[in-house]
Amino acid sequence: MFDWTLYLTALIVTSILILPTWILSVLKRDVSIVDSTWSLMLLAMALTGREEVRRSVALYLSRLRDVRADIRGADLVRAGVPEGPRVAAGLAAALRAKLDGEAPDREGQMRKALAAARPA
Repeated sequence: MFDWTLYLTALIVTSILILPTWILSVLKRDVSIVDSTWSLMLLAMALTGREEVRRSVALYLSRLRDVRADIRGADLVRAGVPEGPRVAAGLAAALRAKLDGEAPDREGQMRKALAAARPA
């Protein structure tokens, strides 16, 4: 099972380090933010005293940063989900299911997304 706590911890740590660089890049209209992001994430790995955070950042950089759900918002809208927060909730559920190995294929991700997008 995927450890969401460690993943989110690594994401928060690196986001805090990346935010000032990102803001400056946007203001300067500089597209080299990708290089800065990598550098800051590697810096976070080096500075943290927690092995779990280092492993999570390494996992994110090596395998997870480019993982996307196999479905898109338009797929959910075509399936009858109204545009807005429900689509976002469905896409988040699809990605979670893919990362957890519960829905490695498009059909499984669509089922998870539709279930999550249902009104409460």
